[in-house]
Amino acid sequence: MYLTYGEQQKQEIKTIRKRTIELELSDADVKRIAEKAGAHGLTVGKLLESFIGDLVYGTYSNGSDERDLAGQWFDRCWFGMFPGMTFLSYLVEWGGIDEVLQAWDDIADSTENIKITQEELSSGVIKSGSGETCTWKDLVSSDGTPNYSRREEWESEQRDYIEQEQDTIVSCREIIFKYWNEYKEQKKEYHPGTLDEEMENILEWRKDYQRMLKSGEHETNE
Repeated sequence: MYLTYGEQQKQEIKTIRKRTIELELSDADVKRIAEKAGAHGLTVGKLLESFIGDLVYGTYSNGSDERDLAGQWFDRCWFGMFPGMTFLSYLVEWGGIDEVLQAWDDIADSTENIKITQEELSSGVIKSGSGETCTWKDLVSSDGTPNYSRREEWESEQRDYIEQEQDTIVSCREIIFKYWNEYKEQKKEYHPGTLDEEMENILEWRKDYQRMLKSGEHETNE
């Protein structure tokens, strides 16, 4: 079910809060932007909010003409005229960034789960998230009934779990390589880096995005 523009905007408005975005500016440029904003009754933050809204067709904008002009400005700048042909830019363009990042995270989680489970099978010692240890004999249901009558039962279940996690890794790799192979085919003349190199760039981008996103969390918790 698709939301109407009004419904989508209402949802976005609920998430509005102060964000921390770092800028590198000279003292002179700080004075210039402060004066430009102040002369029109704005703070620098409010001025940037207004421009960003027009640039990205945001939650709020100043109108279609303003959005068009902001888009023209972006397209005429060097980064708009000569965009980087990275895996990140490809995924953003084709809407695959969230899917690929989720698959990448799932691979890491499943790999770690397999490692832990294999260690438990080897030693027979199960370690909880809190650091407490036990064996298969200590595992009971809520009414105190033992979960396993023999070690072989527990081992069989753990091996099944490892197989499930291995299947998850295979599925996630298929998702990533689907996008990766399409990207390489379309952008082969630009000599892309390796998948690991491109993913490192994507993970750095996500780290910066999450930092900005979390910078407003304290406001909602007050």
